[in-house]
Amino acid sequence: MGAIFQTAPASAALAEVRAAARDNDHARIREVDLRFQDALARIADLPQAAGTFERLTARLRMFVNVLDMDYSQACDTIADEDTAVHDALRGADGNEAARLWRVKIERCVRYMIAQLPEDDVAPHLWTTLAGRPRLRPGDPRGAAH
Repeated sequence: MGAIFQTAPASAALAEVRAAARDNDHARIREVDLRFQDALARIADLPQAAGTFERLTARLRMFVNVLDMDYSQACDTIADEDTAVHDALRGADGNEAARLWRVKIERCVRYMIAQLPEDDVAPHLWTTLAGRPRLRPGDPRGAAH
């Protein structure tokens, strides 16, 4: 029963995702999918990570709205991916949930990049909205490859 209680916020958010997909409401699915992802961050019981994720979500929300991203072809895919992540969590398979979430995010990024306008401003738009990453000394992402 504990696992069901812990996933309750994600379950509620997933119900909204499924309703938006069922209605093929591509404007609403953008928002409810972000709410689902925020709920996942909160139930992970990592307050600092959840706060960071919610700030990133706010920037992503702005990016999606500024570019008026078209999600009309993605409703069912989003619902299916969110359901798979949720099912893995309810099955207490955190590794599989994380893997499925990474696959979802990678697909989302490719989908969004494919919709970017092809003008000179677009390459700088994400950096403007999201900011530049601040690497700390010793962060492996800052090491030369």
